[in-house]
Amino acid sequence: TNAAQNKNLVKIKNFAMDNCRSKYPRTLGLMLMVIGLPNVGKSTIINGLKSVAFSTARKQGKDSKLVSGMKWTQARAYGEPGVTRDVNFFQLANKPRLYCYDTPGVSLLKVKIDPERNTKLALLKTMPDHMAGEMYLADYLLYRLNKAQLFDYIDHLDLPGPTDDVRYLCSHVSALLAHRKQVQLYFSRPTDGAKFFIEQFREGHLGKLCLDHIPGPDEMRKLRQLRTQAEPPGPWGPPCYPSAPLGLELDDLRNPKSGMK
Repeated sequence: TNAAQNKNLVKIKNFAMDNCRSKYPRTLGLMLMVIGLPNVGKSTIINGLKSVAFSTARKQGKDSKLVSGMKWTQARAYGEPGVTRDVNFFQLANKPRLYCYDTPGVSLLKVKIDPERNTKLALLKTMPDHMAGEMYLADYLLYRLNKAQLFDYIDHLDLPGPTDDVRYLCSHVSALLAHRKQVQLYFSRPTDGAKFFIEQFREGHLGKLCLDHIPGPDEMRKLRQLRTQAEPPGPWGPPCYPSAPLGLELDDLRNPKSGMK
């Protein structure tokens, strides 16, 4: 699905109608709730579902009762995290009756002292950039692009070649932006270049990069074996399953000598 382009959003509605049953379908209808991280498109999904419903009703003609009596109210959706601060209620369709709650973003970190995971979330703009630091985010992004050998940023930013110096890259981008704006530059502001570099990644101009580790078939098989060998929580076993330092036990699998903690 793509909420920004209203692509395949009808699958969400069909899944809800096929797998959920309302006790009072004629009066109350079916109620949904959108929950997720900040700034991942929850409000955009609601607006897209309403837009699809109204466009479908126009195609069905005057006799359509899909959106009869509904108001064209939209959820506040911006490109910044933290815009939705209250729980709002929206009607998505009239026949069948379908409603949805729009909730503020929730960010509950499993490991609060994990800087890399926090940086990944910040790169996805689940928090304001200045809270994490633009230069810090640009440095980590450059490291991940070079590690994955994604060098699309070289041609996109008119660089002579790959680099691991984030200050050079940001200063170069800042000077490039000033040249495009035909502004005389007396000193460069690396922060402006870092912001532009991060936005280009978010818009998909620097290639597709998955920030999380994708386990292979062998890793998943070993992970399942470790989970079956661990005793389940109970009065005769440990109080909980073995905890993973980084959220998954895969780091220990790649280094068997370290053992599980």
